[in-house]
Amino acid sequence: MAALTRRQYLAGLAATGLALPGGMARAAPARVVCLEWTSAELVVSLGLSPLAVGDTRGYGDWVQGPALPQATIDLGSRSEPNLELLRELRPDLIVGAYGYGLDENSFTRLAPTFNVPFYSGKAPPYAQAQQVTLQLGDMLGRRTEAENLVGRTEASIAQARARLE
Repeated sequence: MAALTRRQYLAGLAATGLALPGGMARAAPARVVCLEWTSAELVVSLGLSPLAVGDTRGYGDWVQGPALPQATIDLGSRSEPNLELLRELRPDLIVGAYGYGLDENSFTRLAPTFNVPFYSGKAPPYAQAQQVTLQLGDMLGRRTEAENLVGRTEASIAQARARLE
């Protein structure tokens, strides 16, 4: 059996969700690509710089924050990302959004995928957002950052609630 490359190993871990032996944390994907803005906001909020994002110019025009790093590569349209460029980038993980209209099969052959649901109807939207944040944090080796993000959001909501009362 041929030895696995680091990229193949990380891709396999991301795809299967398996932990390393001995209870060690999973290796985080190093080359993360985001197909649209919701996933990009989440990845950047967890303290990572996505390699590429769909429609970086529109992100800068429409998203208040967090800002994308200047080195972020533009994948083209969010509705029709450049598959040739995506293939050349060789991502370890492709993060998209469930319900955005993209066919996941176009991307799973290039790298493992993780879809951020806008709203699946299986849980209240806010609870679902918390759960997905923690899940992606685990996948990216950023559990602490994900917990902090959820905590800061809770604190912000509590402050707004108190001001409104």
